[in-house]
Amino acid sequence: MAILDDLKAQRGLTVECPSCSNTFRASEARLFDATKKLSGDALDVLEALKEQLADARLDLRRRKVAAQEKSQKGARAVNIGNVVEKIAPTLPGFTLTPADCRMLSEPIDLVVFRGYAAQRHVEAIDFVEIKSGRSKLSSEQRAIRKVVEAGSVELVVTNASRTRP
Repeated sequence: MAILDDLKAQRGLTVECPSCSNTFRASEARLFDATKKLSGDALDVLEALKEQLADARLDLRRRKVAAQEKSQKGARAVNIGNVVEKIAPTLPGFTLTPADCRMLSEPIDLVVFRGYAAQRHVEAIDFVEIKSGRSKLSSEQRAIRKVVEAGSVELVVTNASRTRP
């Protein structure tokens, strides 16, 4: 401890904290020899650090549980949303004729051939994406909306017998 006492006794000697980079006089520092059994201030500091570590571990466990619960809740919401998308045409309040609807699921939920079921004459074709809550269009769905808005939609007729190798 003689070296530590000598350091504390030096006038004008300053120390920089490796954690916060604050500079202070060595005489104000709580210096200790870590090669020997700790006591006094050193033991207090060590105990405080152990408590901080235990608190941090407990907080980490709490956040991990909360993240798992949030993830499970989100997964349930997605699953419920997938079911609702499939049965939406049969639910009250659905404004389109269910018999005109054809399920795609991905990347758009439905294609609706308006007028087809009642008149066997298609008046319009709608691409329908069903959303709930705060969900938004995916990047693929936004790209499809852009193509539809630009009028770049066609009917392509192909002969299956000519496409075989």
